[in-house]
Amino acid sequence: MVQSFGVDSNNDIYLGRDGNIVVESAVNAVLVACENASKAQLGEEILTRENGVPNFQAVWIGNPNYPLFRSYLTNILLGVPGVLEVASIVMTPTGNTLVYTATIKTIYGTGEITNGRL
Repeated sequence: MVQSFGVDSNNDIYLGRDGNIVVESAVNAVLVACENASKAQLGEEILTRENGVPNFQAVWIGNPNYPLFRSYLTNILLGVPGVLEVASIVMTPTGNTLVYTATIKTIYGTGEITNGRL
């Protein structure tokens, strides 16, 4: 079974009511891994510089290229262990922000992730 540390709204691990670090499992663990993978910027990972989403190149430099962003995001999410399919990605550009929601089918069920603000 896939497991991952639970994170709060600041992306920090936290203690549960029992005083222990929260550990997510099944669909929640896969979704936490998807959220973390989607936050990695292209080129920032020292040992795998080809991994990550090109937020700056696809969204913020020149004209936004949303299909390119969607393609990279989909590929990153499909690379997360336990992900079977990215059912949809809904992007909402508003002023200087881009918010997206991805519906992800995992080996444990379906869930959604919503980014912060890009």
